[in-house]
Amino acid sequence: MDREVRQSMALDLMEPVRPAVENFVLKLLASGQFKKMDFTEPSDGTCRLKAPLTHELRKSLTLWSRKVAPYAEKVAHLLGGALTGKYTARTPLTRARHIAAKELLRETKHDRKAREAGLDPLLFQQRIFPKLVGIRLAVLSEVTGISEGHCSELRRGQYVPSVSTWPALAELVGLDLGTASSTTQSLTSLFHADSVM
Repeated sequence: MDREVRQSMALDLMEPVRPAVENFVLKLLASGQFKKMDFTEPSDGTCRLKAPLTHELRKSLTLWSRKVAPYAEKVAHLLGGALTGKYTARTPLTRARHIAAKELLRETKHDRKAREAGLDPLLFQQRIFPKLVGIRLAVLSEVTGISEGHCSELRRGQYVPSVSTWPALAELVGLDLGTASSTTQSLTSLFHADSVM
């Protein structure tokens, strides 16, 4: 039953991540012994935690906020969609729209350059990237001219390099770009365009 001091909406939003919370609590209980001084019982009959236990739990707040964020935004959008008038669905907690927009801009840039070079935009992801995993960062950096930090992201699939590096990467992994490229001249002109940007 709801009570005046019960934050029902917040508790309901925790339900989707309850298994993760319970797993956390079980690990906490198994990690050590608790003392009577870790708890207090106010006059309303509830049981509350005390410091320093509360300080330990506070460290996990960021984890739970990240896990609950997508559900909180979904509920907010459902409620907002029921409003009369215009409603703009924002994602300040997960930043999902911001991340998606950045990915779209990055993909669009690479797709455009790939088309200009006569290459399939999916060529890198499907035929070059899978073969980069076992190649040392120093070798990737030397071949592409990219820093080892970016090469590490490249090898993990978190970074798509300039199309101008694709021929060198393709050669490194033993892939013939002749069938994927319209002309060698287009690749040369693209490399020049990238180098002056």
